[in-house]
Amino acid sequence: MRTNTLSAVFRQLVSLRFAKLSLVALTTVLFLSLFAAAQAVAAPQDDPVTVIVQTDSHDSLVRRVSVGGTVSGLEALELSGLDIITTTTGFGLAVCSIAGAGCPADDCFCNLGVWTYSYWDGASWQTHLTGAADSTVTPGAIDGWRWSPTWGDAPLLAPRLIAAASALDWLATRQSADNGSYGDSAGASIEMLMGVGANQVRAMDWHTDTATPSLAAFLMGAGPDFTEKGPAFAGKFAVAATAGDLCLPQSAATPADYYVPGVGYSTDAGFAAWAMLGAAALEEPIPADAVTALAGMAFPSGGWEWQSTFGADTNTTALAIQALVAAGQPTSTTEIQNGLAFLETGQNADGGFTYDPASAFGTDSDADSTAYVVQALIAAGEDPSAARWTEGGNTAIDYLLASQLPDGSLEWQIGTGANQLATQQAIPALLGESFPLTVTPARLCANLGLPALSHEQP
Repeated sequence: MRTNTLSAVFRQLVSLRFAKLSLVALTTVLFLSLFAAAQAVAAPQDDPVTVIVQTDSHDSLVRRVSVGGTVSGLEALELSGLDIITTTTGFGLAVCSIAGAGCPADDCFCNLGVWTYSYWDGASWQTHLTGAADSTVTPGAIDGWRWSPTWGDAPLLAPRLIAAASALDWLATRQSADNGSYGDSAGASIEMLMGVGANQVRAMDWHTDTATPSLAAFLMGAGPDFTEKGPAFAGKFAVAATAGDLCLPQSAATPADYYVPGVGYSTDAGFAAWAMLGAAALEEPIPADAVTALAGMAFPSGGWEWQSTFGADTNTTALAIQALVAAGQPTSTTEIQNGLAFLETGQNADGGFTYDPASAFGTDSDADSTAYVVQALIAAGEDPSAARWTEGGNTAIDYLLASQLPDGSLEWQIGTGANQLATQQAIPALLGESFPLTVTPARLCANLGLPALSHEQP
C-alpha cells in the first residue's frame, strides 16, 4: 500500500472500502453532486440483492443475488460470482478488482483508480456509511460498485441497469429446458447470447437449471450452419460467441472466409457491417479496402441501407458506425459524423428512434431501433443523455424504460405487447455496451481439446 502521501490515504478512505465516518461525509459532498435523480425500480418478488458493477464510464453489469437474509456488501459481492481481488491493508480489507476491472492485489491503488461503493435509495446513489465488509445489505437492496480512475466520471443511473436485469429475468423464463435454445432458432439464440454476453455471463452458464442443456450446448451445434448463410451471419455469430466465451466449432465460418479483395465482405452495407464487427471481435485483420467499401456505401443523407434498394435506415446506419469505429476509424471522420447527423433525423419527441425517418408507412419509435442507435452513440463517443439526443425532454433511454412491461419484457412499439427480440436487443444498450461486445482472438474447440458438439466449455 502507498503511504507516502496524504492523497493516497485519502483515496483509500473515500473509495468506501473502509469505515471512516468523518471522511465519508466529505466523500458524500464530493460525489453526490454528480448524481441526478431517477425513478425507483421495484425488485423482483423474491427480493434478491441486486449488485451493479460499473467498470468504466459507460459499461456495467448486473447480478441478482439470493441472500436469504441480511448480509454485508462484501458478502453480496462475493455471492455475485464475479471475479474479485482483495487485499488487506492497515485500514482494513480493500477491493482491488472486480470482473477484471481495477488493480492487482500487489498494487491495489494503481493509476489513481478507486472503487466507489454506494446504494440506490430509489432516487439516487447514496454513499454507504461504512465499508463493504461492515455494511448491512437487506433483501431487495441495490448495491453499486463503480471503478473510476478519475473523479469526474458520473455513474450510470440505476433504473436502466435494473431494467436490463429485469429483461434478462424475463428472458430466462423463455429458454428451452430440452435443448437450451430460444424457439429452436439459431438466430434467436444468438440474439440471446449477445444479451447475456453484454452482462458478462458465459454461454455455458445460461440454462434453466444445472441439469438442463445450456445456451452453449445448442449453439455449438447450430452455430456452424448459421455462419454458412453469409458474411452477416458469420459476423453476428462471432460477436455473440466472443461475448459469451463460446469457443468456435472448427466447422464455423468466420468473416475472413467471405472477404473478397477489392470488394470487401459484401456489396450490401448491412452484411458488410456485421462482418466487420465479427472480424473485430475475433481480432481478424480488417482490410483497408473493406473499410473503404463500407464507408463508400453511405447515402448523401449520411445513412446506410441494409441492402440494395431498401433505402437508408437507422439500424443499418448504427451498425455501420459501430463497424467503422471497430475498424479503427476516428469518430471525426466525415462518414461517421454524417451518419450521426442522419440518426438525429430519426429521433421522435418520445426520445425513441424510428427505423426509417422517411417512411411513408409511419415513423413511430421502436425499441430495436432505439437500442441500436444508443449503441452507435456510445461507440462514437456521444452521450445518449446529452441535449443533442434529447427530444421533447426525453432521451433514448427514457423510451426504452417506457417500453418495458412490469414482467421485465420490452415492447417493440409501446402498446404492442411483449416482444422477445426487442427485449434481447435492448440489453446491451441499457448496460452501456456497443458492438463488438468483447474483442478476443478466435478459440477453436479443436484447439481446446473439445468436440464440436460438447456441452461443456473450459
